[in-house]
Amino acid sequence: MWDAMRRIRQPRRLVATVYVSWVFAYAVVGGEVAWALRPFVGSVSPQYPVVFLRRDALAGNVYEFIASDIVPYFWSGR
Repeated sequence: MWDAMRRIRQPRRLVATVYVSWVFAYAVVGGEVAWALRPFVGSVSPQYPVVFLRRDALAGNVYEFIASDIVPYFWSGR
């Protein structure tokens, strides 16, 4: 995509901004899709068997999980 966007006759800064925005949008959407499909990718623990749609599948999102379960480990010094 970067090569195609460079061929557009626009200022390089604008092209780079559009490209970075596109990559960021795909990362956000990809994170949410991966979170929704996590029962198919693997089980978080033996407590959660792999099923088509868990009862808590739509409760929360990947960013809540990162903020509440992963980030505190970086600040706790473990």
